Amino acid sequence: MALDYRLRSLEEPIESEPDPPLTKEEAERQVQIEEDEEAERIQAEQAALNAAYEAEIADQEWAVQTTSDIEGVIAGAAEFAATVVGLDCRATLCRIEIDAKDRPSSEVASELSREIGAAQDQPMAGAYITDADGRTVLFLVRDGYELPSPP
Repeated sequence: MALDYRLRSLEEPIESEPDPPLTKEEAERQVQIEEDEEAERIQAEQAALNAAYEAEIADQEWAVQTTSDIEGVIAGAAEFAATVVGLDCRATLCRIEIDAKDRPSSEVASELSREIGAAQDQPMAGAYITDADGRTVLFLVRDGYELPSPP
């Protein structure tokens, strides 16, 4: 009977002492580490997107049609308060450079992605990257494909 009790007690979780609170310096260091890790993750995603895009050869039929659809969406959106600096579609990815001006990049990228998907009668997955100058690069992926991710 005593052996049975010990086995059950080994299965119960061991309660540990809570970690002591961090000092101000430790907390600041932890925040900096987390920010650095997030920046590295974003850089890796950006590199994966750019590398996949650069490696693609255009599927002329899809690229021409999708580029036309995107240009139509942009031309028809009078309230689209952003400037498209560059637009190019390849085999599975489109790369759209946007100067978002005074609007949040996430808002501009989401709006454009949604409108393009509606114009094509299918949603397009996308990811965007904003540089220090406020220029946003939006990558949209062809239906049936996935956005590239870092290794």
